[in-house]
Amino acid sequence: MSSFDRRLLLVVPIVLVLLGLVAREHVPSAHVRRATPSVAPSIPDPPWPVPTPFPQPFDSSLSFNFSTPGCSTFFSAFTTNITFRACRPFSLLLGTSTAFFTAQSNLTQLTAIVAGTCATARPVDDCRATMAWLASELVKPDVCATELREQNTLVAQAFDGFKSYHLMRQAGCLINQRSNAYCRSISQLPSILSPLAGFVESVASASPADAYFYALPLGTPVPQSCAPSCGTCTKSLMALYAGYAPDTSLPLSRVYSSAQKLSASACGPDYARAVAVNSAATLPPPTLLLGLVLALCMAQPHILHVASSTTMNFEDVEERDGKLVVSPTAFADTHQAPSSRIEATRTVVPISALYTPLKYREDLPPVLYEPVTCKPPCRAILNPYCQIDVRGKLWICPFCLQRNAFPPHYKDISNTNLPAELLPKYTTIEYTLSRPAPVPPIFLFVVDTCLDEDDLKALRDALVLSLSLLPAHALVGLITYGTMTQVHELGYAECSKSYVFRGGKEYTPKQIQDMLNLSSANRAAPRPGQPVPPQSFGAARFLLPISQVEFQLTSILEQLARDPWPVANDKRALRCTGVAISVAVGLLESTFANTGARIMLFAGGPATEGPGMVVSNELREPIRSHHDIDRDSVKHFKRASKFYEGLAKRAAQNGHAVDLFAGCLDQVGLLEMKLLANMTNGVIVLSDSFATSIFKQSFIRIFNKDSQGHLQMGFNATFDVQTTKELKVSGLIGHAISANKKSACVGETEIGIAQTSAWKICTLTPKTSTAVYFEVVTPAGQPLQAGSRGLIQFVTHYQHASGQMRLRVSTIARNFAEAGSPTIAASFDQEAAAVLMARIAVFKAEIDDSPDVLRWLDRMLIRLCQKFADYRKEDTMSFRLADNFSIYPQFMFHLRRSQFLQVFNNSPDETAFYRHILNEEDVNNSLIMMQPTLMSYTFDQPPQPVLLDSVSIKPDVILLLDTFFHILIFHGETVAQWRKAGYQEQEGYENFGELLEAPVGDAQDLLVDRFPIPRYIVCDQGGSQARFLLSKLNPSTTHMSQGMYGTSSGGGTGAAIFTDDVSLQVFMEHLKRLAVGASTT
Repeated sequence: MSSFDRRLLLVVPIVLVLLGLVAREHVPSAHVRRATPSVAPSIPDPPWPVPTPFPQPFDSSLSFNFSTPGCSTFFSAFTTNITFRACRPFSLLLGTSTAFFTAQSNLTQLTAIVAGTCATARPVDDCRATMAWLASELVKPDVCATELREQNTLVAQAFDGFKSYHLMRQAGCLINQRSNAYCRSISQLPSILSPLAGFVESVASASPADAYFYALPLGTPVPQSCAPSCGTCTKSLMALYAGYAPDTSLPLSRVYSSAQKLSASACGPDYARAVAVNSAATLPPPTLLLGLVLALCMAQPHILHVASSTTMNFEDVEERDGKLVVSPTAFADTHQAPSSRIEATRTVVPISALYTPLKYREDLPPVLYEPVTCKPPCRAILNPYCQIDVRGKLWICPFCLQRNAFPPHYKDISNTNLPAELLPKYTTIEYTLSRPAPVPPIFLFVVDTCLDEDDLKALRDALVLSLSLLPAHALVGLITYGTMTQVHELGYAECSKSYVFRGGKEYTPKQIQDMLNLSSANRAAPRPGQPVPPQSFGAARFLLPISQVEFQLTSILEQLARDPWPVANDKRALRCTGVAISVAVGLLESTFANTGARIMLFAGGPATEGPGMVVSNELREPIRSHHDIDRDSVKHFKRASKFYEGLAKRAAQNGHAVDLFAGCLDQVGLLEMKLLANMTNGVIVLSDSFATSIFKQSFIRIFNKDSQGHLQMGFNATFDVQTTKELKVSGLIGHAISANKKSACVGETEIGIAQTSAWKICTLTPKTSTAVYFEVVTPAGQPLQAGSRGLIQFVTHYQHASGQMRLRVSTIARNFAEAGSPTIAASFDQEAAAVLMARIAVFKAEIDDSPDVLRWLDRMLIRLCQKFADYRKEDTMSFRLADNFSIYPQFMFHLRRSQFLQVFNNSPDETAFYRHILNEEDVNNSLIMMQPTLMSYTFDQPPQPVLLDSVSIKPDVILLLDTFFHILIFHGETVAQWRKAGYQEQEGYENFGELLEAPVGDAQDLLVDRFPIPRYIVCDQGGSQARFLLSKLNPSTTHMSQGMYGTSSGGGTGAAIFTDDVSLQVFMEHLKRLAVGASTT
């Protein structure tokens, strides 16, 4: 936003107080007064009394506004030059003079100033020549050419002011003969519009649009939604402008044509004369000033100070505000949302956003001061959309419209000296708070010892390696379990010492605290980076800085042996997993409540003893399957799930995350324990063994560090959402727990974790994404005016790995659209909508039966097509979807077949794992999970993406499949035969060797930053592992297809897939029939 635009907006607070023309229901009564006087003062008789000192342009600080010394010298010279000051240029006073701004509180004084600009001591022609010379000097290379090319706001404003001096003087000095007042003084301006013109001299008015005709010489267009009053003054202005409009060197030439058409349309063809203007004189990019004017001309009751002066594209918005993407009712910068509750419901996909709180950005260094917040109960954070009064040191919250005073250290704030949070580029900003975290990050390892020797050795090695990756000041602890649970006292250096808990008994938090002799009394919290004073409190015996206990902890891990309890051949090992986790949660909540910590569980098998038992130790009792759960024939499922849910709630409420690492070919009870990770945003890694690369590499990647050497994770976070009154929060779907904040932002509709506007997220990474859903609450009979905007503010408070407490704030403003507006359909983001609907479907699948969820998805898809597709009723051939809708049905087809909703051929543990990952990833990764990518490699062509279809399988082709969870290289039948024959090793067949290596290199690139590490598979056509590919392909050719196997109806070759599933083609035909209302018989 330019300084001119900002200065005009800053008039709002003063005018609201002085004129009191804003409806009382929108402004607190204490801020409303009657305006006096109510009639514009008449022109004073000569000699005109001129205020002393007379206001001058650029009378505030000009420091830090220029990139070259020549420009700074030029500004200093002309603003202090007596000749220039004697001209009293109204074209520059209007937007650059603080004294002129202040004078607007006194209409008589303002009239005197206007009179002074019309009656200068210097002759008009001399002043005109001076301004022309200044304009020519300004554009010289050694003066301000660089700043002008860079569109420096002050320089551009000065240049336009010089060029428009004479025209603005004539326009400003027009007199209305009826009232003997300046024309510009009788333009009727409601108080919320007056600052946009830059002056208010009367409340006896005609039309809000009239004020804009005085700003035309500065290149400010009149909004198309504002109609002029057709008065004498405006007609005189247009007649004056008609003589100057052909001059393309003047800013007027850019806007006269549209103003003339608007005037002629409203007042008749003779009211304003059309003038041929050079086509090069086009309108400048729309500014925020005009965006605000548009809303005000349509009587929008909310004044939004919009942050950006240009339109940013979708990718820029994501990059700036942390991956904010939305449904068809979108909140991207060019997107529109329905303005009423009914219209929003008809769009099928709810208003929603995928937000990545800790998205990494190089251009977002944390600022080293505290945020400025609104008064309770609002508590919104100061942002670029707030209105500010630099003179009164006040700002108006756009969420609750309360006035707030700036803190004392903001005393030097001015239009040219604004803090970062008020600059347009900082709609997302991160604060480093003065209060440090009470303790460093805590890592508590909970290790299963009922493992094979190879598995236990691999796990020991991984844990020892992880110690070198932890910050030196981080606290670390160790619990091991098998038949019994042992809490190791690391603070006892003389020998290994541990406290033992029986595996078959359930312990209360009080019992755990008493048995471990824990007490928070006299607890002395260390500073970040400083070691905990030994023996200062009970926890110091079990959780100590890694720098103090690395040697001893390494020795304990290296000497860790298998659980000594004998296991019969027909028995499972006795594992008291539930007791171990219970003790870990109890230890942390008794000593470090509400601080950042991670409990890392390493389980090599299911719990077979004590609370949380998943299956008995009898091998003849199989572990539960989906079929058993559906029949409700599982003995331990409900009791175990309830037990782990209680532990999850306790951990989440204290800010402690629980990570689950499974290393077993069989299930470990992940389904029962899933809430431990889901409620705390913990990590889940599913592997066949702790010796596999999937576990080893995934575990190490948790401890990745940023460029400053800090872990890429946040702890003990609180995620808060604030909205303007047109929107309400429906809920959040992600790995969090409700903070039970019942604010005015909470809506009636419930989606996901609802009935709150704040959530607790125990740990965050730069890739953690949350889905937030909203509803429009404006009644259908009172729709918002088109062009109005709603605001959303995301506030994330968390503990940084360095020990600092930080606050990241993202404030988003998006347009509303009227019912039936085509911009709603044009705003549809099919990729984001698919992911957001997938999260709702998975959330429902956790509660409802899978068939019910599939039917819900189908209904939503049919309704969406009926709403936005083009078709003739009962004519399937006429069915058409716009480009931004065309792939959405395909996403839904693959989602219906995915492992997220189809549990066939997946264990309950695998289903819980897949759903957990989907609910934390961003749009791109989520789409890969729903509809995997498929690349083709041949001799004839470079690698290229191909259809996820059975026709893509060919004998002489290599395919690379990425499902996010699997990276698979598939060799066609002929390629596999050549490879087995060893042609790639023979001379003259180097090209075949390169073909084999190409997908391997691309697969390695996919593995670089993927978490968890996907399973890597290389298979041949007809091999058993090829099932991973065949299960993902659209079965357009099946064993039931006409003709020979592998031949599609179109004559193309492809492998036949033995399945009864319908193909995408059949799915689309049925969708078309249902959407257009045709018969489905």
